[in-house]
Amino acid sequence: MRNHFRFPARFQYASVGPIDSIGFLWKVVFSWIWICPILLGSVVLAMETADEQPSPKLDQAKVDFFETNIRPLLIEHCYECHSSSKGDNSGELRLDTASGLLKGGTRGAAISKDSPAESLLLKVVLYDNPDMQMPPAGKLPQEKIDAIRSWLEQGAVDPRVDSAPAVDAKSIREQAVASHWSFQPLPAPLPVPNPPNETNPVESNRNVTTNTIDRILNEKLASASVTANNPASQRELIRRLYYDLLGLMPTWEQYQSLEHHSTDQYESMVDQTLASPHFGERFARHWMDVSRYADNKGYTFQEDREYAHAWRYREWLIDSFNKDLPFDQFAMYQLAADRMDPGPENRNFHAMGFLTLGRRFLNSENDIADDRIDVATRGLLGLSVTCARCHDHKFDAIGMDDYYSLHAAMVSSIEPKEEPGVLLMKDADSIRPAVIFQRGNAGSPGATVEKKFVKFLTSVTRPMVTGSGRLEVAQAIANRDNPLTARVYVNRIWGWIMGAPLVDTPSDFGLRCPKPVQAELLDSMAAEFIADGWSTKRLIKRILMSQAYRRSSAWSQAAFEKDPENLLWWRAVRKRMDLESLRDSVLVATNQLDPTIGGASIRMLDAPFSNRRTLYAYIDRQNLPGVFRSFDFASPDTHVPIRLSTTVPQQGLFMMNSPMMDQLAVAMSTKLLEQAKGTETKDAEQAQVVQTDLIKKMFQSILLRQPTDIQLDRCRTYLLQGQANQEANPLNLAWQDLAKSLLCTNEFCFVD
Repeated sequence: MRNHFRFPARFQYASVGPIDSIGFLWKVVFSWIWICPILLGSVVLAMETADEQPSPKLDQAKVDFFETNIRPLLIEHCYECHSSSKGDNSGELRLDTASGLLKGGTRGAAISKDSPAESLLLKVVLYDNPDMQMPPAGKLPQEKIDAIRSWLEQGAVDPRVDSAPAVDAKSIREQAVASHWSFQPLPAPLPVPNPPNETNPVESNRNVTTNTIDRILNEKLASASVTANNPASQRELIRRLYYDLLGLMPTWEQYQSLEHHSTDQYESMVDQTLASPHFGERFARHWMDVSRYADNKGYTFQEDREYAHAWRYREWLIDSFNKDLPFDQFAMYQLAADRMDPGPENRNFHAMGFLTLGRRFLNSENDIADDRIDVATRGLLGLSVTCARCHDHKFDAIGMDDYYSLHAAMVSSIEPKEEPGVLLMKDADSIRPAVIFQRGNAGSPGATVEKKFVKFLTSVTRPMVTGSGRLEVAQAIANRDNPLTARVYVNRIWGWIMGAPLVDTPSDFGLRCPKPVQAELLDSMAAEFIADGWSTKRLIKRILMSQAYRRSSAWSQAAFEKDPENLLWWRAVRKRMDLESLRDSVLVATNQLDPTIGGASIRMLDAPFSNRRTLYAYIDRQNLPGVFRSFDFASPDTHVPIRLSTTVPQQGLFMMNSPMMDQLAVAMSTKLLEQAKGTETKDAEQAQVVQTDLIKKMFQSILLRQPTDIQLDRCRTYLLQGQANQEANPLNLAWQDLAKSLLCTNEFCFVD
């Protein structure tokens, strides 16, 4: 008290001299008469506010706990259905205010401060009662449930206050949709500038190019003062072209035919590679990741688990990429080939394997439909529409009515059993309406809604009235006015060619996808892609002809410090070969590849090992071989936006010890030694010449170069040791080990 209150000066006294008892008593009485009202008022005020404001320290700690653990949880998992922005709140329950929590909904209060363990909020997240489980999308992680329990036990402190929603104001989501970068119309293609000449002088430090990719990238590099790498070497560029376009390494003979091409002849090199029939194989495999391809159905219980003719979809993909089928048609055939060209001889029916080759979910009609909606919308639009199966999408402007419109299209389609070998879907005789399942439960049908393609895409949305509605879905997706389709596909192509996409979530272009650094580049390429007639090969050639593609992947400390993630593309991306390209390139290097294109799937991990391309491997959805998983093969269970790239011991162990690699190394070393027959000599110098020639041939076949002097000496030493101990370690075994050693090098397994 003395720290905050002092008697007025006129009431203070000094302890000097004798004290007048009457005066002293009067002073004390008068002082207490003056101070008592203040003290009494303070006590009353404290009593009135005791329930509202306990210890400031304790209260603040509880507020901090709410803000850190509870508010984010409610926003992420509850506001979608239980907030003012929802309007018609589920169960008349609002969780976006403190009073809403206390008031509760049709089932009563959401929290009980007297009995925290009995709080309805805790009961529904525990998932103990099958009739009361929230959130409907799935049980919360245990740490979040524990946070709710702890918050309730602490007294459920909630600092939020009620606030009325703004009248006639757009929702946050509507504002986001209106401004989100990927939902905006594509710009017109950029004009091609005139090349520099005497009448069109340019600044010496500006790199003028007719390639719009370089114009955009170079401008950003210059503004960031980042110096791009020099061009890659001819050897690096040839290996890069063959890997990116064909998924193979060139033979030594192919490499030699291209090695001496000048810069002016680079375009003919690109055209030659694009024209190879192996191009279709490479990009078919890329698209098979998108379409979750497999040769069987997975777990089916009491039916044939095989898709006996799944390979026909793969052949359609190969043929389509080789013929450069325009992507708008490519997309439409995979969704509605039956409506586009119903003739019985139409081979495009096989395109519908895109929808029909998914999991069977024990023949659960609704789960099969959900899988097909997912592959179509994430694969072609970059939208996770299936998040709206149980409730409106939590982030994007996709409602349950959008989902169940697509659901009605899928369940109104059947797979004809009378046409074996055709992966066809066609409209059923009975077309179903779009009925919303409450909380995604087919046993709780709700309102019937208009069948209409995703409504927020206003430039292309349309009623689905033709049969099942798949035709309208296909037309909306492949529409040149759709802001997503071209962007999503161009981003995939850039990622497959350049080693990293411009948007690092290739199947999510929704509101949670931030605008990429190179958004202008993506939009420019997408606009040119449509203007070019949706030509995949022209798009790829534009990328290949850019300076950005032809740059070295070498390290630059100065550039790294300014752009560590290479978002400005000052260097090329060094790529580890994927499983298919690695195995196929080993077959090429050992001269064992069977280049036949097409045909049924083969079980490649069973001896005797096939020499067909890995593309044709039988893909078992339920039992994917361990070696596939070790090399980051795409899961066939679901759509895969982008493959992982890991480095684990199993990869090296397979390359060094697998029977498949042994078989190929034996074949290569045997062929080399057969070539040397008839050149045997007792002359040591001549024998060394023969041995050196064989070593060089092995380096040429595997690494596309000559060995250095040091490497040559080490190889000779190793082979001499094998020759000195031929009984325990025959010479041909030493050659086999040498071949495997070169095949295991980073120089072979990585593409610079």
